Amino acid sequence: MFHEHEGPGAATTSPGATTWARGELSDHDEAGRTRARRGGRELAAVAAVTWVAALVLYDPVHEAWTSHQHLWLVPLLAVLALAGNRVRARLGRSRSERTVVFDATGAVLIGAALLIPPLLFPVVAIASAWRPDRLRLSLNAAIRTTAMSCGMLSYELATLAAADSGLPVDTVRVIGLLSAGAAYLVTEAVVHVRHLDLADGLGDDLEGLGQELVCRDAPGVALGLLVFALLAVSPVTALLAVPLVWLLVRSLRAQEEVLQSGIDDKTGLLTLQSFRVVAVGELARSRRHARDLIAVMLDLDHMKSVNTLRGHLAGEAVLASIGAVLRSSARAEDVVARFGGDEFCLLLPDTDLEGALVLVERLRLSVGETELLGDGDPLYRTASFGLTRLRVGDDLEALLERADSALRRAKAQGRDRLAVEL
Repeated sequence: MFHEHEGPGAATTSPGATTWARGELSDHDEAGRTRARRGGRELAAVAAVTWVAALVLYDPVHEAWTSHQHLWLVPLLAVLALAGNRVRARLGRSRSERTVVFDATGAVLIGAALLIPPLLFPVVAIASAWRPDRLRLSLNAAIRTTAMSCGMLSYELATLAAADSGLPVDTVRVIGLLSAGAAYLVTEAVVHVRHLDLADGLGDDLEGLGQELVCRDAPGVALGLLVFALLAVSPVTALLAVPLVWLLVRSLRAQEEVLQSGIDDKTGLLTLQSFRVVAVGELARSRRHARDLIAVMLDLDHMKSVNTLRGHLAGEAVLASIGAVLRSSARAEDVVARFGGDEFCLLLPDTDLEGALVLVERLRLSVGETELLGDGDPLYRTASFGLTRLRVGDDLEALLERADSALRRAKAQGRDRLAVEL
């Protein structure tokens, strides 16, 4: 498949790439598309069933304190959901940062599940999941509509059961809220893990992902339930949640500092240690799904002369510029790291040979055209690249050694070029 940075008319720079038919799908690509379509239909059916159930069982007068008539909140919740989608905490479990995250959209979505009619759930869900990628938009919106519907259903059923048992009204309300929050968290985690492979191919490869999703969303959902309870008393009392939000932001900043220990401070890329942790998972995923995985090593040409002639501060500025070029050129799923000195590595999941050749050529040109120092005395440097593809039986060391061998050959052949070793 083509890399995100390519177009169907892109030309290859390697004669070996001509053996790969442009746009031709391999058997495992076609199988992956078939699984994606089947999983998409399954997810749509689950979302439709739970949403219809919520519509049928929705009772606007069941509990007056829930104030289901807050229709004026719909545009506000949609805006908050969209804002939460655009401005998220950078802490995250992704291929580059595998830690628990805080996702504030859970507060908006659980509030919407309890405050507005189910007919409008998809509006808020789409706003919270909005992105140009239609597949991801549809996937995430369906997952969140399902979770909201299950949260609302759980609240209605739990409060009915608790009320029939003769419990005090306040106790019934608390039971309903806790049930709604738990149902939302569990539903979103289960459905997300079940269908995550549609977008990222990670669903069955990351052990404990469901638990981490619950940990990610639980603080936001708890905050949403608290604001909901305060709003039931009076809109003004909801302002009491502001100090809690402030404390939460402070804790996120502290966690961000912890995360930075896995990021190279000069380039903003992964360190070698962090890269190894992520790369092992990528190799396992590529083997399991029989998907392509490309490794690229690159080294700046004549970097030592920069440190010698202009000093180490200039050298660090050059590294920062190269880091920016690599970050801007990589997809979200690509793994990019600095190995030390002026050596870098890219791991390109789900990218075939032709796509990788096009990407590396563009990256080579981009590095050569980038002004690495802008202090009035411009500095330009080229880079050499070594590329290889995951073979059957490869471990991480074998893959990297082959890419490094190709890199050494590129430098021996005159630098500012790409060498391929398959």
